[in-house]
This record gives sequence, C-alpha cells and structure tokens, in this order.
Amino acid sequence: MQAIINNLEGELRRNKLLLTSLLKITQAINTNRNAAELFQIYEFILTSYLGFDKILLYHADINWEAVLHRNVDTRILQKLDVNKLLAPHTEVTLCNDLDTDLLLDFRYLIPVIHKERPLAYLLLGNIDTGNTELTKDEIGFLQTITNIIVVAIENKRLFKQQLEQESLKKDLEVAEQIQNMLIANQLPNNDKVKMMAIYKPHSTIGGDYYDYIQLNKDEFLLCMADVTGKGIGAALLMSNLQALVRAIARESSSLAYLVKRLNELLYDLTGGDRFVTFFVCRYNTQTRLLTYINAGHNPPVLTTAESLELLTKGSTLLGVFDRLPKIVETTLYVPFASQLLIYTDGLTDIENDKGENLGIDRVENFAKQHQNIPLTEFKSLFTQYFSNFKGKVNYTDDISILVCRFV
Repeated sequence: MQAIINNLEGELRRNKLLLTSLLKITQAINTNRNAAELFQIYEFILTSYLGFDKILLYHADINWEAVLHRNVDTRILQKLDVNKLLAPHTEVTLCNDLDTDLLLDFRYLIPVIHKERPLAYLLLGNIDTGNTELTKDEIGFLQTITNIIVVAIENKRLFKQQLEQESLKKDLEVAEQIQNMLIANQLPNNDKVKMMAIYKPHSTIGGDYYDYIQLNKDEFLLCMADVTGKGIGAALLMSNLQALVRAIARESSSLAYLVKRLNELLYDLTGGDRFVTFFVCRYNTQTRLLTYINAGHNPPVLTTAESLELLTKGSTLLGVFDRLPKIVETTLYVPFASQLLIYTDGLTDIENDKGENLGIDRVENFAKQHQNIPLTEFKSLFTQYFSNFKGKVNYTDDISILVCRFV
C-alpha cells in the first residue's frame, strides 16, 4: 500500500514539475524573452526534470537547422540528412528503428507537427544508458512544450521579418520620392522647343535617368542613361550619375569632356562591375545646331519633314574601361518642325504574347507618322500603342522616353 502511495506522490510531484515548467515557458514567451533564453529554459526542463543529457533539436526555417544540441557528436551535425532520415517519421519513433547508425546513442525521435507541417524534430538520449523511458503522458508533454517553443520562435522570426519588410517598404517609398524629385519634370514648352517625357520604372525605383539642363539663354543639354541592373543598386548609381552630369556640365560646355570625365568617375565608383549606356546632346536655339555623343545607348530617332536619322555615333559604354578608346562629337543642323525621340531599351524590348519585341522599326514608324500631332496627344497615343502591343505580358524593364520638338 505504501509503495502505491509513494508512486502516486512521485507521479504528482513529477506532474507538478512539468506543469511548473510549462508555466515558466508561457511566462517567458508572454514577457517577450528572446530565442536564446527560451531555449535555455527548454534545455533545463529536458535535463533537470526529464533526465536527458543528449539533446538535438532541428527546426525548419528555410532549411533544417540544429537550433539546440547538447552532448552531440559533431559528426552527426555534419552528416545527418533531416529530409532523408527524419522527415519520413510523423510519430514518436525509437532511434534503434531508424535506418542509420548515426543516432544509436539517442533513444527517442519526437516529431513536432504544426498545421500538418513538420516544424521540428527532437532527438533525446542519455549519456550513460541511452535508455531513459518516457510515459505516454511525458511524450505528449514533450511534443506540446516543443511545439510551444518552436512556434513562439517561428512567430518571433515572422514578426521580425514583417518589421523588416515594413521598414524596407518605407525606405523604398522614400527612395521613390527622392528619385521622382531627381527625374526632370519641368520641361520647356515655348516658341523654340517643346518637350514631353514618359517614365515607367519596372519596380518602385529604377535605373533609368534623363535630364534637361539649361546651359545659357540659347543652349540646353539633354541626356538619357540606362544603368545596368535593377532595384536599389541601380537607383543609387543613377542618382550619383545625375549629380555627376550636372556638376561636370557646369565645368565645360564640351560634350567630349563631359563623357570622358563621366566615364572616369563611374569607373572609379564601380570598378568596372557596372556599366551605363548614355546619350547626351547640346542644342543651340539660335543656330539650330545639335551636337551629340552616343555612348552605347539605343540610337535616338531624329525625324524631319524629309528624312529619318538614327543618332548612333559617339563612344562605347561608360564605366567599363578606365579610359574610353575614342569619343566622337557629331553636329547636325536641325530643320524647323523636327523631332528627336530618345528612349531606353525597356521600350524596344517590350514583348508581346507571341514572343515578339516592339523593336526599333515600330518605334521609328510611330515617330515618323505622329511627329506633327500635339505632344500631349503623342504621349497618350504612344503609351496606348506600346501598352496594346504587349497585351497581358508584364513589362520586364524600366521605360524612359523623352521627346523634343524643334519648333
């Protein structure tokens, strides 16, 4: 009789300890203790209350990771394939029944399933015997407490990820606002020239850049660039590029000097890892002379009443070499009622559902056929034209278009 009473008292004490440990865990979670502290409490429960000295806990984040290990041979950590050896087991399994010699020092494999998804695998053993026996209730307790710990840590990770995403979203919104400030929005519309632009970044921020810079009362500079890559890196280089162009343009009116200096500075910034296609021209409203350099950019389309010309001459890509091999300035006389269309390759690379690109020929034809309509109408029709061409296919790159009418 006394033996039965002693057993009952022992079981009650054990259950009380387990309930106390569960309470400690939930209190630690509610007080927002970090993952290391939660694992410390968890490890104490496994060792002090349940008598296990050999512990290995795998948690599934992106890949399976051993988030807790005690008295575990490093060979096991290096060689154990969780997906192959542990994942097939959805119920508590004796390690002797597993198809591997790596885990013979462990007694139990305890899977932790959350919402029908394996969230963790707990391996337990004893250094001396490896044969510590667990009751059904103790196994249930272990599954419960491990589930609580792992889900709590998973929620912490997801919450942190959410905060980081919200922070990144705010940063991107600020970056977008800054970039919109850098893009030239105040374009001239007078008795000498009329301009309009279309700008469609592929994502929130882009790597395209165009600018209008008034040099003096008779001359202005137009430029367009396409920075290799997309996203924040391209946008940062684009903002640097704009600052450099504006600074160098004030140093000298020479386009050759501008392109030469710009290449040197870009190469110093990127070490040749990124390149920039660049087109720049200077126009004199009195002489009607247009001087340009095309540094590896898509050729702008100059249309007149009589002809169509692609502006291709100049130099190679910027930022690839520390020194450009050749720079050629070309000067043209621009007749009245001419039009210059400058664009990035995001326009000609637009693809439809047949796998066809918009291409330069369609851009040329549109420019020639619509050069005499008002610019507001040109902008609307052109946007509708390439949007209809792509259909339901998504844009794959930034698109920048700058149109200048020489009145």
